[in-house]
This record gives sequence, C-alpha cells and structure tokens, in this order.
Amino acid sequence: MLEVGAFYFVPPEDRPCPDGSGLLVMMYSRWDAKRFPHRQTIRAFITLLETCMDSPGCVTNGISFLADCHDLSWSNFDPDLEKMFMKVMQDTYPCRMKGMYMARAG
Repeated sequence: MLEVGAFYFVPPEDRPCPDGSGLLVMMYSRWDAKRFPHRQTIRAFITLLETCMDSPGCVTNGISFLADCHDLSWSNFDPDLEKMFMKVMQDTYPCRMKGMYMARAG
C-alpha cells in the first residue's frame, strides 16, 4: 500500500494546509481493493496515523484528509473498508479531523 503511493502523509511542517494541519492523502488511482486485502489496507492507514501523531503540528492543529478520486471506479472502492477507516479515525485515535476533501471526482 505505502510502496505504491496509495496513501501518504504530508506533515504540517511542509505547510500543505493553510490552517496548519497535516495532510493525509489517498490516491484511489493507485489502490486496487482486490490486490490489497482489508487487513493490509487498514495496517497501512494506521501506520500513517501513527506517523501523523508523531508530528507536533498534527497533535495541535489536526489532520485534513484528501481523497484524489482520479480513475475512481467500483473496482477500487469498497464501502465496508471506508466504514472501517471512519471507525479507526473516530474511535481509535485521539486526532482532530480538520476536514475531508474529495478532488478530481467525476
């Protein structure tokens, strides 16, 4: 997951967001739900969340989530996995979600 660049993190120190939050990015065009099992995908996501929590800027200013929907199709979208992501974000990690954004949809 991380090797193909489906998920990556831009720390707040690199100033990706004007509000000072870190940026967690998912590139749907690089992710194939059939190739990566749910367990591996969730582990990659949790690894990035751990990285986010190591950044003082993320702890104080939160995290913004950007989903790049270029080439998004039903083959690389899984509603059950999306629900798991939200459960992890809301119930497991003490991070503030500043915003969720979708880019290049449609």
